[in-house]
Parts: sequence; structure tokens; C-alpha cells
Amino acid sequence: MRARRPSEQDLWRLYDDRDPDVRSWASAQFASIDPEGSAAAFRGLIQGVSARDALALMRRARQLPPPKPTLEDMTVDELAARFEDATVREYGTHFLDCIGESQDMALRNRICAEIWDIMRELKARGALSRLLPLLASPNMTVRREAATACLRIAEPQSVAALEDVAAKGKADDKFAAREALDEWRKNGSVVYGI
Repeated sequence: MRARRPSEQDLWRLYDDRDPDVRSWASAQFASIDPEGSAAAFRGLIQGVSARDALALMRRARQLPPPKPTLEDMTVDELAARFEDATVREYGTHFLDCIGESQDMALRNRICAEIWDIMRELKARGALSRLLPLLASPNMTVRREAATACLRIAEPQSVAALEDVAAKGKADDKFAAREALDEWRKNGSVVYGI
């Protein structure tokens, strides 16, 4: 099949097959001719989403936020929207190769720094409460980061959200939620300046 150079449509039919064995096989077989689609199929399988959704999240993670307006020039509502966008982009890094690709790890670190900067800006304005609705987000990364930001202003709800992510989340979010809870309980903080 590789020798025949399958069409994009044929590849994606395999990448999104209901059978995980087919998806896994296709991701391994076509990595040399379609690295991005193959990676999306494989990582989507691991994370429990379709290959198309994984690809969209991978691409979203790589989108840089606009340089203007700066965080200082944004309204509270704009900051909250930017926070949610950044946390969804952080979730998208779960579909990248942050261990094997240094640029993917650098991207993840840049997104995390952006999230923390937004948290600090909201805190400086006394507006962290604007993130409280995100404690109910269906996206575990969004929920975890919002809970981390809100620990000082809504500890019971934030701890409950982090405990839920630690119990039900995928590996990346589960580990980060446990780490946030441990830091909070030992040191009373998670992110410097929050």
C-alpha cells in the first residue's frame, strides 16, 4: 500500500478507523509518507480522541497568540478568554512529542509561562474569580489550570477540581494536578506570584 502512495482520504479512513489496531497499524506504516497525520493517529489513540481532533489540537498548540494587545492592555474578559485559549493550547501539547522533540518542549514551556503570566495579571487586578466558571470545564487541562489559579480565592472548589482531575484525567493532567495539590498542601502556593 505504501508503494502505491495512498490518497489522503485513504490514509485518514485508516487513521480514524474505529478499531484501535487499525489506527495503530496505520500510524506506524505511514509515518514516512505522512508524519503529521501518522503522529495525530497515534497520539489521538493514546489520548482517546480521533486522529482529526488530535491533528487540530496539535496545530492549535503551535499557533502563537497575537502580540497585541499586551496582557496589561487587555480587559479582564479578554484575559479570561486568553487564559482559556492558552490552556487549550497547553492541552494540545499533549499530542506533541515533548520528550523527543526539544522544540515541542520549548513550546509547552512557553505556553505554561503565558498561562502563569495571565494568572499573575488577573491576580494583580483582583480578578482571579473570573476563572471560577472554568472549574467546570470538560477539558481537564483548562479545569486544572483554573483550579490552580483559584486556590487562594476558592480553596474548597479548587481543591475538589484538582482532586477530580487527579482521579479522572489522562497522565499529563493527572500528574500535574497531584503535583499542584502537593505543593499547595506543603507550601501554600503552586505558581510563584499567585
